Amino acid sequence: MKAITMIKKYIISLLLLSSVTSNATVLIDQSNTIKPIPTSKPWTFELKNKTPQTFWISIQNGNKIALYDYQLAASKGKRDKDYTYLRLSGLNLKLPIIVTVVSESGAIQSFAITPDEKTVYVSYDKRTLAPQKGGGLLNRALSKTASGLSLANNIDGEDITALSKQESEKNLEEIIAAHMSELQNKWKSMSLAELESERFGLNKQIPAYSKEEQEMLDSYETELRHKLVESWENMTPSELEKEARAVAKKQYSNDSAINKDYMNIIQGLIKKNAGIDPFSRNRDSKNIDIQVN
Repeated sequence: MKAITMIKKYIISLLLLSSVTSNATVLIDQSNTIKPIPTSKPWTFELKNKTPQTFWISIQNGNKIALYDYQLAASKGKRDKDYTYLRLSGLNLKLPIIVTVVSESGAIQSFAITPDEKTVYVSYDKRTLAPQKGGGLLNRALSKTASGLSLANNIDGEDITALSKQESEKNLEEIIAAHMSELQNKWKSMSLAELESERFGLNKQIPAYSKEEQEMLDSYETELRHKLVESWENMTPSELEKEARAVAKKQYSNDSAINKDYMNIIQGLIKKNAGIDPFSRNRDSKNIDIQVN
């Protein structure tokens, strides 16, 4: 993933803006198996990974990001039940679709698809994206995929165009830029408690946030923590005692280490207001760096 990491670092440093935006209406089948999970909406997109490699998939639908950096595991064999599957519901099949595949080596490939209101059931093999032809003799006779999805109105090979290496790299840059911009707009409007919830939930997300994204989130948290400490320095002892009760109730953080730091700072400021110098052995409270674990 060296290529995608380098691009992320470049994008996050510039925070480039793009016309591409996020789309949260898409449903993902996270089972990744041959058997689709039951859903009230039909699976209108299916990508079958026939290779023994893990890939990271991003999908654009018109000017929206339908899926970002989704990890699709390698296949375990050469039979339909051994392959891994990615399914989506909620794509606008009237709009163009671009599928971007990033390999473990960092190779980037993008494919432009013109659905024209047809389903998009495709397979990926040997760096090629192609329409599925059905799985097994029975499914081929019934015109269905190996997972049982109907191929009656599926796209044709002429509806798929492989983009060049340069076009694929540029396309991925735009996707990452839009994603980073979206996270920036989302996080900069959050409270400390909301940011902390984001941080604690990072590793549970699919996909998990990258190191660069975690660093950006941590920077927003740290900024708000310093602003909170600075606000305490102008408070009266009674106001500080009220803040201490808020800390004890975990209103600012659920992290015990952070709350301990908060409580020490508040107690130190109360003593300082009483004429006791609590920082004789420590740095001034304005320079205290509250660590985010």
